[in-house]
Amino acid sequence: MGKSYISIYLRNVLPAVITAVVLGTFSIVDGLFIGNKIGDLGLGAINYAYPITAFIQSIGFAIGMGGAVLISIARGKNNEEEINKILFNTYILFVIACFLMMIIFIPLEDFLMDIFGATDKEMHDVAVSYLNMILIATVPQVLSQGLVPILRNFKLNVYVMIVMSLSFISNIFLDWLFIYLLDLGLKGAAIATNIAQVITTLGCVFVLVRKKYRPTISFDKRIITSILVVGLSPFGIMFAPSFILILMNKSCSIYKGDVAVAAYTGISYVTFMVTRLIQGVGDGAQPLMSEYYGRGDKKNLIKTLRYSLIISAIIGLIMMIIVMIFSKQFSYIFGLSDEARELFMQSAIFFTSPFVSLAVMKISMNYFYSQKKNIYAYLIVYLEPIIVLIIVFVFPIFMGTNGIWISQTIAQIIPAIIAIILILKLNRKEKEENAIA
Repeated sequence: MGKSYISIYLRNVLPAVITAVVLGTFSIVDGLFIGNKIGDLGLGAINYAYPITAFIQSIGFAIGMGGAVLISIARGKNNEEEINKILFNTYILFVIACFLMMIIFIPLEDFLMDIFGATDKEMHDVAVSYLNMILIATVPQVLSQGLVPILRNFKLNVYVMIVMSLSFISNIFLDWLFIYLLDLGLKGAAIATNIAQVITTLGCVFVLVRKKYRPTISFDKRIITSILVVGLSPFGIMFAPSFILILMNKSCSIYKGDVAVAAYTGISYVTFMVTRLIQGVGDGAQPLMSEYYGRGDKKNLIKTLRYSLIISAIIGLIMMIIVMIFSKQFSYIFGLSDEARELFMQSAIFFTSPFVSLAVMKISMNYFYSQKKNIYAYLIVYLEPIIVLIIVFVFPIFMGTNGIWISQTIAQIIPAIIAIILILKLNRKEKEENAIA
């Protein structure tokens, strides 16, 4: 059973981790092209605009993951009719989300960039130009994020890996073409990103059609409610870093100006890469967790949690060491100015130290929402941005720029400790219930 389980686990997790490596590299390549061609202005502008992109993508991911969790639980119960109904209602929510995102955000572009701190006219105009191109492609932004977890929960991880790799390769070529060759600046970066998202969307649709996963037309309020309730946690997982990005950008802008914003852009690219790696472990393990939960197989559910925590913590530790040792080299990758590069290197100890805590947070979130323990998941997901909101504008008063970086460190360590306590409490409660039974 041990060998059989390990084989099943690796078949699910390895493709997801490879996909995460691709996505992490994707972010680094974007930063490399933008930083070296456009400089601090480009990095700062994309950092101001990115939270809106992330919000749209997070909505798609939340709907897709909400439906995907329900699909895996239904698979554990061998309920094919329920699976087809879940698919239809998930697709309905995708359509509604795309429509709402476009009519809400397009008229508010200028206002939002002002609110997020892009007050310098040149920075503001560049950020708005980038954001406008992204919003035009709202449909692939939503679907590219939402369809991937559905494929994973149908055990199609290898197909996800192939589709995402094709998207990544296309984005590298298109970044070079639009940013360097055609000199389109951030507008070119946005076009390249949009085309890459279209490739991901079409690839996922092709696989679902080819595998004959066809929805049953049946509008069901119960299923829609469940998708939204479960999806609130994945939404937080994906969007919380962007909400924190808004707060950190604002704090950087207040205490150090656009130089600190550019430095934090480099930090956020590196952190995104590490987060994606860790989340890759969680994304690969989640379908197993949900299926074991639906099947009532607590033993393998706990085993999946244990393996995922160990692997992701090792990844976090290794990445912490790598980034700290090579912080200078990383700062050069993004083409930062001398002052921004100095800030990046000074902050390395602060933004890398909680990578292991980040691993505990991410895997515990997957563990909780994969079995619909939504209150626990909400607590861990949303505690981090709340802590940052409370302290990020206070600490810098006494500690300068270091106070900004320390805010995020504290905000990741506290939820990780609480997550461990909740996991132990949940497992102890289940053991007591089993003993009584």
